[in-house]
Amino acid sequence: MTPMRTLVALAAAALAAAPVPTPIGVGPRYHPPARGPAPATVACRQAPLRRGLRVHLELFARRRVVIVPAGIGLRAPAVRLGSVVEARCRAGVWTVDPTGVVWLDHTGVRLGTVFSVWGEPLSPTRLAGFRGAVSVFVNGARRDVDPRRLVLHDGDEIVLELGGYVPPHASFRFPPAILPDLRVSGPVIRSRPEHGLEDAESDDRRRDAAPERDDGGDQHELWVGLHSVHPVARSTTTAVKGCPPFGVTLKARPQWPTMTSAGALRV
Repeated sequence: MTPMRTLVALAAAALAAAPVPTPIGVGPRYHPPARGPAPATVACRQAPLRRGLRVHLELFARRRVVIVPAGIGLRAPAVRLGSVVEARCRAGVWTVDPTGVVWLDHTGVRLGTVFSVWGEPLSPTRLAGFRGAVSVFVNGARRDVDPRRLVLHDGDEIVLELGGYVPPHASFRFPPAILPDLRVSGPVIRSRPEHGLEDAESDDRRRDAAPERDDGGDQHELWVGLHSVHPVARSTTTAVKGCPPFGVTLKARPQWPTMTSAGALRV
């Protein structure tokens, strides 16, 4: 092979191996708001905000990232630089950063409860504001399960996808608890126990009867620069420690910098 053909072959191989970016989706369906616990249906109590079990949740719709916001399950959260610094009270599942890290009070919580507290629909054919078949991945392995019934365990990496395949992360390295323990302020508010799975399914049926939310026809992509306030993650099959206070997910194949639903910049 001549030097020119060798160069062309190497260039072609490099292009074939070039990473494909995964941008954040644009429009309200890709940026669902955080909601606090409904007073009549979900218990809200005073408790630390950065203490408990944790899972990492990533959402993709049509090969675009759906953001998991800070403030899910918190009443009257005060947000500073993207993170919750104070709240009046919290539910049994909650988020304090837009990184996809979901905090849990105890084991045995189902994913349907997380979405019920969030106020977003979830079913085998619904993912937040999107309709279609939902694929479920747990720690990198595909699971044939109703996503609402998925039982969460401390340290799980959960990926939900709809309308296209994005290679799922196999693990997530959670940050150490180096920040001050943030607590809720104000009186304790007690109500009925949190939504069970039956309540979540009932909510989904009501939402299924409503039309999809409109993105306003915006097809532009949101690319993430190095100025982002979100954490850095590198791709490989083995989790490694990242810069605190955020976590890192690793996979073997290199990827172009891209924002995941965890708010992590893949490199």
